[in-house]
Amino acid sequence: MKDTLRILIHNNCNLSCSYCCNKISEQIERMVHKPLSEIDFSLYQNICITGGEPLLDLIYLESILIELPKDKIIILYTNGYLLNSKALLLLYSYNIKFITVGIHDVIIPLINRITHEYEIFNRIYHDSIQIRFNINDVHKEAKKELGEEYFKYLEQQNKH
Repeated sequence: MKDTLRILIHNNCNLSCSYCCNKISEQIERMVHKPLSEIDFSLYQNICITGGEPLLDLIYLESILIELPKDKIIILYTNGYLLNSKALLLLYSYNIKFITVGIHDVIIPLINRITHEYEIFNRIYHDSIQIRFNINDVHKEAKKELGEEYFKYLEQQNKH
C-alpha cells in the first residue's frame, strides 16, 4: 500500500508565489490527470487534498470530498488565508482530521487568527481537527528574511 495520494483539485490560488511547486515543470510532468471515479483508493493509506488553494471554492471542494472514501485519513493542504469557521465546519462534516497550513511569508497575524478560530472551533467540536503550520514549506529565499525568532514562534503555535 502506498502512503499518500495527492489530489490537486485545481490550479487556482489566491496567491501567486514565484516558487509554487505546481508551476515547476518536473512536478507538472509527474501529474496524472484522472477522474476520481478511476482512482483505486484502496492502494493508499492517506489522501491529501491540495490545489492551487482548495478553499477558494467551498462548493467545489465539497463535491470532491463527497467522492472520497470515509475510511481514509484525509489531509487538507492550504495556505490558510481562507481558513475560517465556515471552512472548518465543512471539513469537520466530512471527517477531515488534519489541516496543513503552508507558511509562505511573514504572516504572524494570519497564524494568530487561524490559531484563535481553531481553538474556538475545537472547544465546540472537542478537538476534532488538528492544524499544523508547515515550517518546512517556507521558500529558502523567504527563510533568510524571516529569521530565527519567526521559526521559534511557528514551532510554539504547532504545540497547541
